[in-house]
Amino acid sequence: MKSIMKKVFFLSLILVFIYAANTTGAAQIKDNIFNVRDYGAVGDGKTLNTLAIQKAIDACAEAGGGTVYFPPGTYKAGSFYLKSNITLYLNTGATILGSKDMKDYDESEHHYGSRYFFIYGRDVKNVSIVGGGTIDGNMALDNNNFGPLAVIFEYSENILIKDIDIINSAGTAPCIHYCNHVDIIRVRILDSFGAGISTSCCTDLLIDGVFVDSPRDDPLVLKNEGKPGSFGFLTKDVIITNTTIRNTSHGAIKIGTGTAGVFRNIVVSNCTFENTGPMFLIDLMRPKKKETVERVIENITFSNIVLKNVERMFRWTSLDVNRPIIRNISISNIIADGVHTPSIIYGLPDAPISDLSFSNIKVTYCGDRAPYWLKTRYVKGLKLNNVQLQLGGLIESALIYENGEELELNSVNIHGIGGKGPVIKLNQVKVAYIHNTQLPEVETFVFAEGEKTEDISLVGNDFSKAKIPFNAANEVQQGAAFPEAEKVSYSNLEVTKEIKANESFIVNVTLTNTGKTGAFKAGVYVNGKLACSKWLWLEQGENRKVVLTTPRYYKPQDLEISAGYLTITAKVRPTPAAFEFGEIVKINSPAAAGKLTTVTVPLKNIGGDKGTKKVKLYADGEVIASKKVTLDPGEEKDVTIEHLFEQAGPHNLKISNFPIWNFATYSNTEAHYYQTYDKIIIEAGGGKNTLWSEKEEYTTAYLKDVEGDFVVTMYLLSHTVTGAYAQVGFMVRNDITRPGKSPGFIILSVEPKYGAQQQWRADTDGNGSLDSYDYGWVGYPMWFKLEKRGKTFTAYTSPYDTLWYKNDSVYIIPSAGKMQDVGIFANAFSVKNELNRVVIQNFKLEKPVSQQTVKYSNLKISKTRLTADEYFTVSAIVSNTSSVSGPVKVVFHFDNHEPYAKWIEMEAGESREVKFCVTPLDIKEVFRLGFVIPGQNYWPGTHNVTIGTALPKTLTVIWKKED
Repeated sequence: MKSIMKKVFFLSLILVFIYAANTTGAAQIKDNIFNVRDYGAVGDGKTLNTLAIQKAIDACAEAGGGTVYFPPGTYKAGSFYLKSNITLYLNTGATILGSKDMKDYDESEHHYGSRYFFIYGRDVKNVSIVGGGTIDGNMALDNNNFGPLAVIFEYSENILIKDIDIINSAGTAPCIHYCNHVDIIRVRILDSFGAGISTSCCTDLLIDGVFVDSPRDDPLVLKNEGKPGSFGFLTKDVIITNTTIRNTSHGAIKIGTGTAGVFRNIVVSNCTFENTGPMFLIDLMRPKKKETVERVIENITFSNIVLKNVERMFRWTSLDVNRPIIRNISISNIIADGVHTPSIIYGLPDAPISDLSFSNIKVTYCGDRAPYWLKTRYVKGLKLNNVQLQLGGLIESALIYENGEELELNSVNIHGIGGKGPVIKLNQVKVAYIHNTQLPEVETFVFAEGEKTEDISLVGNDFSKAKIPFNAANEVQQGAAFPEAEKVSYSNLEVTKEIKANESFIVNVTLTNTGKTGAFKAGVYVNGKLACSKWLWLEQGENRKVVLTTPRYYKPQDLEISAGYLTITAKVRPTPAAFEFGEIVKINSPAAAGKLTTVTVPLKNIGGDKGTKKVKLYADGEVIASKKVTLDPGEEKDVTIEHLFEQAGPHNLKISNFPIWNFATYSNTEAHYYQTYDKIIIEAGGGKNTLWSEKEEYTTAYLKDVEGDFVVTMYLLSHTVTGAYAQVGFMVRNDITRPGKSPGFIILSVEPKYGAQQQWRADTDGNGSLDSYDYGWVGYPMWFKLEKRGKTFTAYTSPYDTLWYKNDSVYIIPSAGKMQDVGIFANAFSVKNELNRVVIQNFKLEKPVSQQTVKYSNLKISKTRLTADEYFTVSAIVSNTSSVSGPVKVVFHFDNHEPYAKWIEMEAGESREVKFCVTPLDIKEVFRLGFVIPGQNYWPGTHNVTIGTALPKTLTVIWKKED
């Protein structure tokens, strides 16, 4: 009788809930209430209730369904299983607490970051988890930092999760995989060690009113992967609305990286994303399993979104996949206050990303880490309408559109361009329509290049503050831009009458535009053939003097030089033969005894007579081989010299005035090495089906047996996007020629995955394989710096070689030898057997000044009270008290955090003032570190600030400016 009365009482408490929760078709059986306490559950937070909870669920299922009720209390449990037609009702004040003992958890068939699970529903229907209570994962982790997924549904339908909190999940909070008809409504997901919400192969999914704060992985990710069975690789009909995502370095909404099959009809609206990575990510990459036939992402809409302090707006990439389809994406009504880095959209040559619309967008850019706002490659059909860009920092271009078609800009207003680059750069673009655009004072508005560029229309724009509205490279054909200045005449032609071999004719001419304002390509012809040209923007009625320079001429002759209808005869005088080396030398140096080393260098006869040149190859200062070459005037030829070294090892190779090639080389895949007067270029293959953990395939140019402490620096200009894991960077190893075996192994690199992911990895246990890692975003171009002191290694990156960002991890490598190989490495990781072409500048290895001999004094701070986005300056006097000159590391400290360093070349005994100008917002470093730690970094409060070992000063960060 007492039990019956309890059921009646509890039923009266939840009648309203039963009516409201019946939105997904989940069965609600009003007279079946199963109180977990009736089955032995104790809500004291200590007693393990797994069996009691499972008994209540089983009894409810056997009765045909109903409600399993949790009254207020804390119910500790391990894994338990949901069944069909069940409502799990957690009353306000009720908490299901995960056990800390991993023996209390079962494992699922599939791996979603972890196989452990807490609350599991498989092959179930009509299941709800509702109420005002909490699911607390208790951050239960095993020795490998894997823990149970808080809630997981597989192969199920009609699922409702509503009005609960999911906190401290050791794995992803709700995992919804291969399910239909799922509603997640007014759920708070706090402090998840894994992702917030992860779905795979789901249809008819509603996420409404969800709040995700501080997840360690993706806050909300849609995937197609695993073994979906009859469900297929399909995600469609997804609505994400009224949702807030905060405090994560990962993108707010993400499609990928598991991207087999089709994603279709996804709507995101009325959301706020604050202190996050990108607003929207598409990471389409090579799947771990055999590639599926279809790879489609289409019909995506984002609208009415507020962004506050985000890494970037979007990053969409297609890597390592065969002809994927990404199309029909609409982004509208976006307010982005505080965007730090540029957005990228990268399609593929045979599969461009198509039909993109961005409208009613207002962006305030507050970053200084890249020279553009948006860069696209292989995009067809991009429309920007009513876009307001307030840019800043050192940003030079608003939009870079490469290898694309059908670009339209309407009412795109751009302010705050800091550099001298063009506002819009078009490279190999067919059809671009730019109209109704207003500009501040800029040097060049549009610059076009690429011989395929055509149909560029600039109509109805306000160019009053643009010095050059339109300019183009010479390969862009006349008529490619509209409006075109059609009625242009030439006058006052002046030409250098006589030149020597290897000189150019300087042509001066006056242009008069008697027609409409527009673009015009002025040309100079030599003997009836176009020799040189220059693009201009001519106003109506404008007269302009123009200077053009022809190519160099070598053979003695008379030439007719024409501009318009004007012609002048000029002469090339005879001169003796003379020789000049080209810009790049190719080195193939296997560094193995009994194998040929070959060096190829371009040679040109820049004289006016035929002649012969002896080309010498030096090794370690001595001539080891030579070749005679005879060339006609102006003739250029690649000269290859070979030599066989009897013993393996590094040699300082040199030809003429090229820089010495002082690298040893090693590769266990296809490799080519090049050197210009200021660059090192490596072409590397390998890695088609392997990762570092499986097989090491790399190409490296390295300095052998570097002794003691060092600082090595390089500037990565570019590398080919051949695959998601195509890496380039520094490699240090006791012996680089022993992959998989030699200890003392460490790499600092970047790979195209996630747009540009930095890897900082080390062999900490000395077995010769990488076992520790620290990831971070960098971007291109980028500086790298690696510091070794004793057996301690520290990594830094920088966009400008001025302010260096320190990686979070500092590695101590006991196996590091006193002498180590230090070099540049690359691999390709290409499914198409492409070569990863790496271009590097400013490679330098130095011995650092000891930190013990650097003294700091006279610390000054410009402000002591400010908001998170206000700049402040900290300065100190830095003194090199040692007897040696070299690079001195100067570190900025914010509490116990070291976000920045400067490297200063200092003479022995020198003192100078060093300044750091930053904001507390920058110090947060949400976009470099893997995770955000609430309460640290820029958050309001009082902090200690200093440089080096100078006495610190106090800085107070406040929420907003005070009146």
